Amino acid sequence: MTGTEKETVARIAAEHDLLQLQRARESLVGMVPVNVSSAVVKIRSNNADRAQGTAGFRWQPLETLEVAPMDYARLVSSDGFNRLLESGQLEVIL
Repeated sequence: MTGTEKETVARIAAEHDLLQLQRARESLVGMVPVNVSSAVVKIRSNNADRAQGTAGFRWQPLETLEVAPMDYARLVSSDGFNRLLESGQLEVIL
C-alpha cells in the first residue's frame, strides 16, 4: 500500500472506533449515576388506587412528598417503607 492508502485505512478505522465510543456513551447515559446534592429527598407513590403510609408519613395516590434528610433516615429504618419500595409502590426520585 502507498502512504495515502495506509493513512486512509487508519483514518477509517479511527472514525469507526469513534463511532463505537459515541454509541457506547449514548447507551450509558441512563445507567451512570449522577451526583445530586439536595436538602430534600423526593418519594413518589406509584399506587393509583389508594393512599399509603409508613413511619408517620402518608402518600395520596400518585403523590410525591419531599422529605428532609433526618426524616428520610427515619423512613429508611422502617420495614414498612422497605417493603413498599421493594414492591414498587413507592419510589425514591431525584
